[in-house]
Amino acid sequence: MRGALGVTLTQTPNNVRVVTIAPASPAALAGLQTGDRIVAIDGEMMTSTQDVTRVISSHQPGQVVRIAITRNGMQGIVSATLSTELDAFANPRGTVTPQIFVPRRSTAPQDYDLEAPPGYERNPTDGMPYQS
Repeated sequence: MRGALGVTLTQTPNNVRVVTIAPASPAALAGLQTGDRIVAIDGEMMTSTQDVTRVISSHQPGQVVRIAITRNGMQGIVSATLSTELDAFANPRGTVTPQIFVPRRSTAPQDYDLEAPPGYERNPTDGMPYQS
């Protein structure tokens, strides 16, 4: 069985954004929001929706993934406990109490051992990758 997050995503060049979040899904419980940019999952840079799908589906339901995001120019990390695809997109009754998003001044990729993808370099000031 593959893990699922319960989101739909969109992609622009080297940019993956959350479009929708299923109610009470692992993404909702982790505190992800529509418009969040997914930068990395478990230390691996995400530059396409296929990257996100590959990494999430390589985990089992019940496993926790750390997701580095950018929201409104602020960077942060959320942790999501994956579920099955059926559970992630179900519409259960009840309320969701998401984790609190704690922006950090530096959730620089070097803090998570991220490697910049080919064609990118790491900004020495904040550690974020940029296209060279």
